[in-house]
Amino acid sequence: MSDDLKNILTRVKKFIEDYLQLDEDLFCKNRNRGFTKGRQYFVAYAFNNLKKHFKRTKHDFGYQKIADFMNNRNHCTVIHALRKYEDLMYSDREYREESKGLFYLIDSALNFKASDEYTAKQIIIGSLELHSEVQISKMLSVLVDNDLIILSDIVNFLHSKKILTNE
Repeated sequence: MSDDLKNILTRVKKFIEDYLQLDEDLFCKNRNRGFTKGRQYFVAYAFNNLKKHFKRTKHDFGYQKIADFMNNRNHCTVIHALRKYEDLMYSDREYREESKGLFYLIDSALNFKASDEYTAKQIIIGSLELHSEVQISKMLSVLVDNDLIILSDIVNFLHSKKILTNE
């Protein structure tokens, strides 16, 4: 695996760990919901988004490459995570919205073209409709920490939508 690919996968892994506020390595043996969801996001992002990018640069990139990066897991683990991700994307609206928002953030942090038409403002609106206050706070802190949006922009936007008042 090339150093370029390793660096990008490491950044994606770190980004997902920060976003999900995981206190251990994403690829540890822990099976609680946060870790399994994080691994599903990682596999889906790596396979769907990075594969397209590296296909153009002629890197060999498949299930086993992703599995090797995930602490030498089996390629079947990657296939299972990808299938689970696809099932949840089809059946769970909240999971789908969170995934789209997260992938947009990762694309922006990696300076790739965004995977779809989401903007930071649309992510905030989606967060307000679908998520708890803690999830909204987490999403906004990731945006700010990665310099994808300025805190004053968030405050101004929330004021304009009459979500936040000066009281």
